[in-house]
Amino acid sequence: MKQYSDMADLIKDSKTLGEFSPCHPFSHIEDIRYCVAAMELEDCKNLKQALDICRNLDCYDWVPCAQLEDHAKEALQKADVSDDLIQSGAIDLRSYGARLLEARGYTLSADKSGYIARNSQAFVYKYSPQPVSDSPSNDDVMVCGGCEQASDFSFLTQLPGTKQEQDWLKERLETLSVREGVILSAAAMRNPPEDMVQAINCLQSLDGYEVRVGAGSYEALGQAYLRDKTNVPEDALPFADLEQMGQYYEDQHPGLFVGNCYVEYPPTASQPVYHGQGSLLPRDDGWSVKLKLASPAAPEGVWLRLPGLDEYGDESSTEEALALRELDVHRWDECSLADARCVLPEAGDLMAQYGGNVADLIYDGVQLGFVLGEKGQGMPHFMEQYTAALALEGCQNLKLALDISQNLRCYNWVPRTSLEDSITRELVAAAVSEEIIRASGIDLTAYGAHLMEEKGYTLAPDESAYIKRNDEEFHYQFSTPAQPQEEPGMAMQ
Repeated sequence: MKQYSDMADLIKDSKTLGEFSPCHPFSHIEDIRYCVAAMELEDCKNLKQALDICRNLDCYDWVPCAQLEDHAKEALQKADVSDDLIQSGAIDLRSYGARLLEARGYTLSADKSGYIARNSQAFVYKYSPQPVSDSPSNDDVMVCGGCEQASDFSFLTQLPGTKQEQDWLKERLETLSVREGVILSAAAMRNPPEDMVQAINCLQSLDGYEVRVGAGSYEALGQAYLRDKTNVPEDALPFADLEQMGQYYEDQHPGLFVGNCYVEYPPTASQPVYHGQGSLLPRDDGWSVKLKLASPAAPEGVWLRLPGLDEYGDESSTEEALALRELDVHRWDECSLADARCVLPEAGDLMAQYGGNVADLIYDGVQLGFVLGEKGQGMPHFMEQYTAALALEGCQNLKLALDISQNLRCYNWVPRTSLEDSITRELVAAAVSEEIIRASGIDLTAYGAHLMEEKGYTLAPDESAYIKRNDEEFHYQFSTPAQPQEEPGMAMQ
């Protein structure tokens, strides 16, 4: 009554309201809910405002709650989530659909029958006065789019075995990295070694395991799986049955929880590389540099094994990430270097070369890991040529070792196995017949060695080949050339 002083005006507006189809007595009930929700959204307080809202319903987007699941399915399909996962029941589609709408600025109606939001259509005022400012600003528009160190493994050295096997285990366990320790915990619990032979083979199989950090429960594993291995949107995760997805992931990728990590078993069992007495103990390889790092949280230090790559690209499960986590630091300059070892003896004293620059040493260690892993991108006899070049230059520096690996074209390398054939070809080219060569009884190996030395070649330390520097330009990327620069191969003469 306070809105109208003229009864005729009230009757006229009431008749007009009755003429709008959404509120017509024979209209669909969903249209009525739509109209009422729009009035609630605008906090409608008078009849004239209600009239304007009814004639401007195209300014509102309405999604009935009955369509929430379809809305969620459509969003997941657009994100390339598989139909099997959508239909599995692991994601609460109704709740996720509601979350999507709320993120886009929709409001649930008072009767909870649907969600409504104003869109960008212009609202035309006819019955009620236009507010001073009715258009939402850009600021108001909502757009839709967060391991523990391993146990003591000294018990492995007390298993039945030989003194040589015990020494091998002690040396290997001494530099066990944080990541290796987590994996060894799972591997030893999966198949407890009964003797040192089995313990050695267990340690040699660690590279076949994968680690998921922060996945120490089925719920955490399910969340990691949905976030990293599927296209399920981040805002859908609260509505997923994470424990069910964690169990599903375990079924597909069997493994074991170790602390706050999940360790995946290798897809196929590794073959033993050591068979006990009568066979050679395996070499601890597959790494470039090992560092022992200490921090206030870990004063006794932990080991880092480089390169610390993760096959699945999960940065949180790399050697570096797990070491930082165990050290309870965020940067390498927050920890100190307690020990450093390189798989190449020619890298020299790393402690003296790098001092306290842990980050620089880690970078160079990773680069060396790439070099040793790629093996000159498949170059035949890469390691033989590389170690011969290191010896020729008298290398005792990691940075120089890296530069030599990038400049192997600067060295001529002749394997001794091909020396006789090479000398025979030279003699034939000098018009000496093969018959004379055979009849003369020339010691081609000794003669070849004599010619190699005359040409400036040096016998490699393993005596498998001859090597010398050639005239190709040596490019320095990691180290700096000596001043004055030595002649090629001078270090060995």
